[in-house]
Amino acid sequence: MHAAAHRFIVAVPMMIILGCATPGKPAVMKADLRIEQLPDAGFAVEDKGAVSIAYQMSVRNQSTAVITLRKIEMRISRGPYTLRKEPATMNEAIEPGAVGSVTFTMWSYPQAQRSSAREMVWVNGIAYFDSETGSFTIPFTQSFREP
Repeated sequence: MHAAAHRFIVAVPMMIILGCATPGKPAVMKADLRIEQLPDAGFAVEDKGAVSIAYQMSVRNQSTAVITLRKIEMRISRGPYTLRKEPATMNEAIEPGAVGSVTFTMWSYPQAQRSSAREMVWVNGIAYFDSETGSFTIPFTQSFREP
């Protein structure tokens, strides 16, 4: 069996609460975001020195309205690679109380020194949403070990 098949993904879940006003009554948009890097399934693509890395974001909609994940911007604050400054766009509607999951890729550039050990990656980002009451963003910070 391939060595990569025995690797585990570690992600730190976090809850972000964001207030969003509606006419006549304030609404609170709540969502839990969790992002993880997926193992390379042998389909990594290269483009001008960059390699695609797959991620999965799970969003638990804890509000009373449908929310739609539209875009994710991410950067690596510390880790074995950096990311291009290009957002990932999507159109994932998440019903109240439900969990939506979206897989996406971003272009990465490896750092000059690379070890064979699975390294920790620290990401900062912003998830962009639409709802019936308007658009809103949720910033996130997470860390995980490379798969």
